[in-house]
Amino acid sequence: EHPAVVLQRRVGPDGAAQCYVHYTNLDRRLDEWVPEASLGEEVNVPKTRDRRRRGERRSASKIDDGTSGAFMEDTGQSSRKRAKSEHAHFHEITKVRNVERVQLGKHEIDCWYYSPYPGKFGSASKLYICERTFKYFDNPKSYERFLATATQGAKPPGREIYHDTERSICVFEFDGAEQVLFGQNLCLFGKLFIEHKTLSYDPTPFFFYVLYEVDRDGYHPVGYFSKEKESKEQYNLACIVSLPPYQRKGYGKFIISLSYEVTKRRGE
Repeated sequence: EHPAVVLQRRVGPDGAAQCYVHYTNLDRRLDEWVPEASLGEEVNVPKTRDRRRRGERRSASKIDDGTSGAFMEDTGQSSRKRAKSEHAHFHEITKVRNVERVQLGKHEIDCWYYSPYPGKFGSASKLYICERTFKYFDNPKSYERFLATATQGAKPPGREIYHDTERSICVFEFDGAEQVLFGQNLCLFGKLFIEHKTLSYDPTPFFFYVLYEVDRDGYHPVGYFSKEKESKEQYNLACIVSLPPYQRKGYGKFIISLSYEVTKRRGE
């Protein structure tokens, strides 16, 4: 038995009460739904009180779903208060993982964290993801119909900047301002495996570098990193993701090394 905090309750498919728990001092990827009846004594059920004014609650309910990359313009103290209120509300709802697993090519992957997929996709227990476009579907039939009409074996969006025939890997670079939808889909997917308090879903300020394994069936995404076009701190990367099926293969180190090489070649 490990100390835990209850974040949310629901009624399960069998009609029994379930609780979504976070285990104290452990990574949130271990959070899970458990039967309420199984909870031990070391479980904290926090009491929350919403003291926000009606207008603030209404504003918080209109948080962008993450697909448009909208930003609030700070026009004064009231805007700052509203932004702070919305951020707190967003942080609260993102504590609970919304998508349990994804199908990416031949891999079925358990998700780790919340990602703001829009509408019904954000409440689907499983999403089906296209390896080439990262387009998402909530049922296998729609996914299979899309794959049947897609160009099989086509190269991913962007420009190939690295190819290793011995390791059968390659890297594609794309500008988020030129591939907006692809960038948004990639960010939504990546958020399932990285825990950030804040994460921008507007891809236009970034370059993206996606690492693929290549075989006769096509290109299979392994991981990626993003890099700000203009970084005041001169960071090599803004975000890095190494997908679970491809971890412990040295790809994480490769992606980090690549980020340094890109920075060097750009003369930054």
